[in-house]
Amino acid sequence: ASKPAIHDMGSSYERVSLERWASLTKESEMDASVARYWSKLSKGHRQKLSAAATSCAWSPGESRALDGSPILRLACCVSLNVQIFGSSARDPAKSHKTLARTGDVCYGVSWRRDGRLVATGDAAGSVYVADATTGSILRAMKGGSSKAARATAWSRTSTTLLSGSDSGKALLWDLTSGKKITTFDLSGVGGEKKTTPKNTEVRAVAEANGQWLAASYDD
Repeated sequence: ASKPAIHDMGSSYERVSLERWASLTKESEMDASVARYWSKLSKGHRQKLSAAATSCAWSPGESRALDGSPILRLACCVSLNVQIFGSSARDPAKSHKTLARTGDVCYGVSWRRDGRLVATGDAAGSVYVADATTGSILRAMKGGSSKAARATAWSRTSTTLLSGSDSGKALLWDLTSGKKITTFDLSGVGGEKKTTPKNTEVRAVAEANGQWLAASYDD
């Protein structure tokens, strides 16, 4: 019986030198200032408030401190005020701004796209627009509903604002004039018989690709 042939293939290959790449580090994966920011917040930060926060929202606008680290701003509805907290890498609670008082307990804070203005509703059904820097109220839109306005959302153009109410309605406001444009009645939506439930509350509103979205809760 013939034996299998064994061939020496060593001469068919050439040694190839592999290029060595520098190992990735945290600072090479992200901006150094951002890395410093998160390392400072690794243990978190607790802010004591004077009352319960009914809603909070992060600012979409980006700003930076003198050392280049990002400043993140958080707006919270606390009793009759919207409080804005600013944090940087050096100081997690660098600044604290309280906006002018609303007429009642405030709800549903939201930011304009550039981070300069905030909107909020209150328990009396009014809707407010305030300057996030000065704290001044620029618009106080009243008469839309006698029940609490618990949610707000800005349009893409920032010229209109949608608010959601415990009355089961979403109201669209013109921010130039401060007047109501139209009302969307969400009671009975979903193919059911149009009878108003005992409690119908619009708890969330949003804008996406030019379309308004609203979510209600029926009890």
